[in-house]
Amino acid sequence: KTQPWSSPQGGDQGAFAPLFAEWSDRCFDVARRIVRDDGQAAEVTQETFLVVWQQIDTLRNPEAFGGWVLRMARNR
Repeated sequence: KTQPWSSPQGGDQGAFAPLFAEWSDRCFDVARRIVRDDGQAAEVTQETFLVVWQQIDTLRNPEAFGGWVLRMARNR
């Protein structure tokens, strides 16, 4: 699994892309199960990763990235 932690936490967009690629489909699936609409699920996914980008420096345990992202999607 992709874990370029220091780079995205430093604001490196190139390091964030692999995390998005690895987790965006799962995030979308979680959102779609909740909202039952592909368009809304896509919006939730986009909003979730915007928040992830803004708050990734608050993630203390990089091993928990997946759970953190999916929890954010569920809470949107």
